[in-house]
Amino acid sequence: GTLVDAVRGANAPELQRKIMSNLEQEKTILKEGGQRNEYRFEFDEDIDEDEDVDIKRNRSFSVVNAVTSHKYTVAVIRPDAVADGKTADITDKIKQQGFKVLHQEEKQLNEHDARNLYKHKMNEPIYEELIQLMCSGPCLVLVLQKFDAKESSVEDFRELLGPWDVEQARSTKPDSLRALFGTDGWRNAVDGSDSLDSAQRYGITTCKGLVLFWLETLL
Repeated sequence: GTLVDAVRGANAPELQRKIMSNLEQEKTILKEGGQRNEYRFEFDEDIDEDEDVDIKRNRSFSVVNAVTSHKYTVAVIRPDAVADGKTADITDKIKQQGFKVLHQEEKQLNEHDARNLYKHKMNEPIYEELIQLMCSGPCLVLVLQKFDAKESSVEDFRELLGPWDVEQARSTKPDSLRALFGTDGWRNAVDGSDSLDSAQRYGITTCKGLVLFWLETLL
């Protein structure tokens, strides 16, 4: 992956501006072609070489590189699964399948965010119930990466998720997340990106704190 930009210090407006600007540039590169300009850090000579700082810096590089190289996906553990205490078991299962959790945070969706995320379900009978569920409490957002993915982190996680319908998941993919942790029907416990575009949508909409995470870990 190529690191294309960075911000030093606590400057959230500048960080958000750069993120949105670089996302637009990346879309142009993917559509029209072009070369990414690599950003290189120039560290001060008197920087504190404390191990904790090094660990934090390495962690931040892994997140930024994953995002800029598109080698990531986003998962959302739904509010009912969070309330039922399933988050630890779901996260453990994800890790057992070779995914690294780059970042996680709880997020309370408002109605606008929920409708934006699930607009592809707008014409389905369960749509309003789904929106109500997703706004009923905090969900857990996970930014994931799988280094040895067969195709991509997105595709490998979709395989781990299983079918949308819980009964179908249990009959066809009994070891999938939705088969193991879903309740019934569309109450399937976990959602995930089905493409790079939706990964970016999940990351920006459900995980606005990801911007703050980049800020905190690049300090």
